[in-house]
Amino acid sequence: MLQMPLRHLERISLKGTFRRVFPILQRLEFPERMDHGEITLFGCTPQEVLEVIGPYIRDYLQRDPRFRDRLEIFLRSDAYGISVRASAAEVGPDRLPQNGPPYARFSARLSQPIPRDVRKKLYIDVLALLPQESIVNFYMDLPVAAEVVVAMPNLQVLRLVNPVVSDGFLLPNPNGPNAHKKLFPSLQRLYLEDAEAVEDNWEPLVTYLVHQTSGDQAVSLGLFDEGVHICSEVIERIEGLVEEFVYDLVQSQGCGRLICDRGRRDRRSD
Repeated sequence: MLQMPLRHLERISLKGTFRRVFPILQRLEFPERMDHGEITLFGCTPQEVLEVIGPYIRDYLQRDPRFRDRLEIFLRSDAYGISVRASAAEVGPDRLPQNGPPYARFSARLSQPIPRDVRKKLYIDVLALLPQESIVNFYMDLPVAAEVVVAMPNLQVLRLVNPVVSDGFLLPNPNGPNAHKKLFPSLQRLYLEDAEAVEDNWEPLVTYLVHQTSGDQAVSLGLFDEGVHICSEVIERIEGLVEEFVYDLVQSQGCGRLICDRGRRDRRSD
């Protein structure tokens, strides 16, 4: 297929149906470095997302050298599609996603809603196509088994939206090939947003932190949910395990933020 070289292109934004827009993309030869790209495709099937769009996203991210070493990914999914946001991670593990260059966003909207099990498989399969060794910051909003979804050796920051804390939370399968390994050997910060503990039991989170901080690995934890409540005993155990604990909470005496580290405990009013 004859391609059109775009050697000086810095930004591109395309939106339309899959069958109209994707043939255009295939005809364009993008430069190695491009500061901003946004592509939104409608009317896709799960098969097209997996076999066509997923590999295209992977190739796009691998082409720009600025993505290769410090890639930040925000992967979001719902019944109508999947979205991948990528940027070059800022230096420092506590930085939030940036929209500065290089920045790319890909959205595939399905022609009809899909059931949760199909959605979960699509999510996992698309993630497997991404350059996982380059990912240092990862944000996801679908509660799936960590061992299946995430095997990123250089991951420093993990942010989970709506995670379910239950037995085996973020731990490897005891009968699997990673039974005696850490799934996130480079993890420095874990953020849980709108977390739900099964039967209000936060012990699986404590168990995970014991596992992750073994060998003197320093890990910080952030919990962000106005409705969550963790008893003081569990909070004290978490404080003893992590480098820093940031806990946004609502209590009867008002709103606040609890910030704890090894040697400092501070309650800040909002």
